[in-house]
Amino acid sequence: MAILFLAGAGFSQTLEEISQKEEELRKVRKELAESRRKAKELEGEESSILEKLDQLDVQLELNRKLLKKLKEKEKRKISEISHVESKIGTTENKLAIRQTILANRLRAIYKHGSVHPMELILTAKSFPDMVTKTKYLMLIAEQDARLKAKIENDKEELVDQGTRLSRDLSELRSTRVENETEVKNLDRDKEKREVLLEDVRKKKKNQEELAQELVKSEAKLQSLIDELIRKRAEEARRQGRDVLPKDATFSRRRGTLIWPVKGDVVSSFGTKKHPKYGTSTLNNGIDIKAPKGKRVLAVADGQVAFADRFLGYGQVIIIDHGGGYYSLYAHLSSILVDVGDSVRERDIIGQVGDSGSLEGPQLHFEIREQGRPADPAIWLN
Repeated sequence: MAILFLAGAGFSQTLEEISQKEEELRKVRKELAESRRKAKELEGEESSILEKLDQLDVQLELNRKLLKKLKEKEKRKISEISHVESKIGTTENKLAIRQTILANRLRAIYKHGSVHPMELILTAKSFPDMVTKTKYLMLIAEQDARLKAKIENDKEELVDQGTRLSRDLSELRSTRVENETEVKNLDRDKEKREVLLEDVRKKKKNQEELAQELVKSEAKLQSLIDELIRKRAEEARRQGRDVLPKDATFSRRRGTLIWPVKGDVVSSFGTKKHPKYGTSTLNNGIDIKAPKGKRVLAVADGQVAFADRFLGYGQVIIIDHGGGYYSLYAHLSSILVDVGDSVRERDIIGQVGDSGSLEGPQLHFEIREQGRPADPAIWLN
């Protein structure tokens, strides 16, 4: 009974996990459908370059997530089909054995004839002999009845298992069709993104528009950081602590911080002028070229103050290091921490990506001192 209970508990847990994964799949499908709806609305409006880029990035991210979930479902379905096929094989073997036993039994009855109850009485040598023969006859009859019931049960099991197998195969086919469709959608969205970026690179008008949008986006980011500082100060005052503690260790880390990711610096701190169109953009950090998916590390101990999308920067993490110092990591392909998490130096917090990036996979990295941008080059080792 204990073994059966544990087996049942394990089976229930598996069903619960499958149900949870199906719910996650439905949620991603819904989010992707909503994202595509918004994208269609943007096509009919005068939306900014950054908004179009951000919407495409959201679609690509959700599309990749959906494809991953579909692959997981396909793998799960293949496993379930294999399990059902194995059960069908086992049930068919049991049925064949029982049908053979029954056939042998029927042949024996046909050959020797069935025993009538009166024959037992007339052929019995004594009363105990008659009781014994009657008992054996009843046992054989019960065994025959059980065998027949088991055969009927095996047949019912085969029908149920066949129905389940048919359903699983149908789901597998549907999943593979959806998977193929989403691969095409992903390729289409990638192409749209490339066309948009190529259009921006080629036209002076788009470069000028983009420069203005980046200025606005930077101002909004500054407002976000100012708000984080304000909240931090309010919390410190409520708890009766110094707003800027004198023993803050980050201020002593100048020139010793680890690199958040290894790679080439493709854009340094400060104002940059476009060589062809003369448009100027301000870089409040540095941009490090690195392969997509490469791990991004926290440069020092701290607490995650922000972890979400931000227009113009893609997926962003901001870590509060105390004493008014913050580090910022942008264009991520994935965020692996949540707001409020404590992180240690060298903890993996995300992965390099191209979300919000105009130049492919890279990490945009900033250091903020009392909310104002500082050149990361003087802080990194």
